[in-house]
Formats: sequence, structure tokens, C-alpha cells
Amino acid sequence: HYNSPRRDEPFVPVNCGAIPAELLESELFGHEKGSFTGAISQKIGKFEQASGGTIFLDEIGDMPIGLQSKMLRFLESSNVRRLGGNTLKKVDARVISATNKDLKTLVDSKKFRPDLFYRISTFSIELPPLRNRKEDIPVLAKHILKNISSERGVSYTLSSGALKALLLYDYPGNVREMKNILISAAVMSDGVIMYENLPDYVKFGNEDTLLNLEDKISNYEKKLIADAMRKSGGVKTKAAEMLGITFRSLRYKLDKYGIGK
Repeated sequence: HYNSPRRDEPFVPVNCGAIPAELLESELFGHEKGSFTGAISQKIGKFEQASGGTIFLDEIGDMPIGLQSKMLRFLESSNVRRLGGNTLKKVDARVISATNKDLKTLVDSKKFRPDLFYRISTFSIELPPLRNRKEDIPVLAKHILKNISSERGVSYTLSSGALKALLLYDYPGNVREMKNILISAAVMSDGVIMYENLPDYVKFGNEDTLLNLEDKISNYEKKLIADAMRKSGGVKTKAAEMLGITFRSLRYKLDKYGIGK
């Protein structure tokens, strides 16, 4: 969204699995005053709020089957009608959806409409589980810790031992679990998250495994630096800025890995 022509317009996320089924229709499409018990005022739905921008429907696999037909109608016509209303309103919103469920399996079991499945899968990206893309862990950890630092007013960083432990863990709960691990570790830390601050189930006793990761981490760091130098056209100050490190640190690492010699 933020790298698209719609970046100056609203980005509206909706977790379809976190909203009770009986409220989700009103949440998405809005309602008019008096349309049902408790509707004491008019409400603008999320689709209307996202007009001009993007609406992100997270966990769309949890959307009730009865609401899926109305969802399909919106995707085909770009019109919304608030609950209890008679007026159709044109809405220009890009729809992005995500799910951790196999929608094809849900279609086969008649829990997800096949026509809606084909409509939302115009362009699909299948994201592998975190355990199968561990090269993403350092970048994700840095991003998550940046947000935690902003919320808590403390600057958090990872020690090399903590990072190695995170690289070895398999994350059955994917990125959400990784976020919870780092929040828990941050509570136990004074700023630098150490191996000892991690939850017990993430820790491991085989110190040899820690040492064997040194080469993998070094190779990953070397690749990041080489990529930054290539993208910056060899301008070291620009490469350092891209990497989020000081010019002095970059020079040290360039010499360490023999990059540019």
C-alpha cells in the first residue's frame, strides 16, 4: 500500500477472525440508524472508510459463508449498501486478503465459496512458514524490536547469542510467535536482549550448535553488505545508510570480508 499510488489514501485492516460473525457484516458494510437493536446511530463500514485506498482482510478464511456472497457482490460491482439502507454507494478500494488456512480445502468442504475463492486469487503470493525462510529472521527481528522500542521508550537490540537462538528455533506460530518471543525477552532485558532473556522453550543446551552458526551468520552479513554496495553503486556512505550502520562500521566489515578488494 505504502509503495503504491494509493499511499496517500487510507489503509484499513480488518481481522475477519477476531470479529463475531453477527457483527462482521456491519463492520464491513456499515449500517443505518435503527437497522437493528442497538444501532443507535449511522455507522460507516470499513469498505467506505477505505475508499481511494486499500482494505486488508486478514484471516478471510474465517469469514462466515453467509457473508461471503455479499463480499463477492462487492468485488464484482464495487457497490456497498449499509445494513438497513436502500442506497448503493460506489467505493473504489483495493482489496488485499490473507489467510493461514488452505482455501482450496475449505472450498472442497463447502466452507468457502468457490466463486469468491477464484475472485480473490487473481494474484496470489504464498508465503512459506518462517522456519523455511530463516534468512528473514534478522530483518524481522530488527523491525519488531524497533516497534517495541517505540512503544516502551527503550532502545532494544539483540546480542549475537540471542540472534543465534532465534535462528535455530522453528516457530510453529510463525511471525506472531516471534513477536511474542521478543516482547517477552524485552520485558526481561535492560536494552540488550541476551540469550538468557529468551523464553525457556526457545533456548537450547548444545553450545556446539551455537558455534556452528557463526559461519552462516557471517555469510548472511557478507551478502547483505555486498548487496548494499552494489545497490549504492559503490558509494560507501550510501551503503552504510541503507544498512543502518555507521560509515566506520561499514569500513571495518568491508575489510573483514574482503569486499571491494
